[in-house]
Order: sequence, then structure tokens, then C-alpha cells
Amino acid sequence: LQGAARFAGGEYDTGAATMRKAMRSERLTWPMATYFPFFWKPDRHMFLKPTVTLDFAERTGHEFQYIYDANVGRHTYETLLDMAEQTELGIAELNPRDRIDVQTFIFVVGGYRDKDMPE
Repeated sequence: LQGAARFAGGEYDTGAATMRKAMRSERLTWPMATYFPFFWKPDRHMFLKPTVTLDFAERTGHEFQYIYDANVGRHTYETLLDMAEQTELGIAELNPRDRIDVQTFIFVVGGYRDKDMPE
């Protein structure tokens, strides 16, 4: 939790290292690293599920699709936050209350498949 709190406070690399150490694991996934910060400060942070988020970035042309790194780190996360901010501005007419609403939008768009289209 201390690592997650550091991450939520903007110390992305230190927070991730603290979480790795506490978990006694070399592998910290994005969902693990971003879950608590996202719920602690949903107006600032994003929950990252890579597959659907990368699909969204590709569909919208955001640079996140090229920047993404599976290793948790500052550059990828800051690029994700930029995409979240751009998305929030783009869907302003839907009145998103926080990044939870933005995340929901990303999940819907990123999870959409052509087979989901009504005939």
C-alpha cells in the first residue's frame, strides 16, 4: 500500500519499485500498479488494462500505442494520463465526472469488435 500511495502521489518509479519489493516479485503488472491509485484519486489517475487500452490508442491514433512498455514506469504512465486527458476533453459533452467514466469509455471503445455491430 505504501508503494501504491507513492505511485498515487506522483512518484511513479519509486512507487512501482516499492510495490515490486513488497510483492517479492520482479514482475509488477500495470493492473496491479494502477488499481489503488485509480480508486484513491479517480480525478487524476487511470487504471491500465493493456490490451483494451492499446486497442483504444490504436483506434484513436494516440501515441500511447507506440510508447507502451509492459514494464511499469513513468514514461508509459504519463503517456496514458495524456491519453486520458485528451479523451476526457473529447467526450466532454458526455459530462464525465472523473477518470472512472473515462476508463469506462475506453473499455467500451477498446473492447468493441466488428461482430458487435447490429445487422
